[in-house]
Amino acid sequence: MISIRRGITGDLPLLARFNGTVQAIHRNAEPDLYRDPKPESVISVLQSWFEQGNVEFWIASLDHKPAGYMVLMVHER
Repeated sequence: MISIRRGITGDLPLLARFNGTVQAIHRNAEPDLYRDPKPESVISVLQSWFEQGNVEFWIASLDHKPAGYMVLMVHER
């Protein structure tokens, strides 16, 4: 079963792990442009996004196991 829920600050370590997977894909494709970020640095950035109020994180689970995430940034003009 697939479920999707809104992320909370307690999910930051999970989100940082998922982000590491994405960064590895970027790094492998463009090693001159991307590097391996430190998990604590990623958590710090994600925390600052949570605090902005215009950013949401959504986590997808497959059979009750986290499987992916989405970052939604709302920009008003």
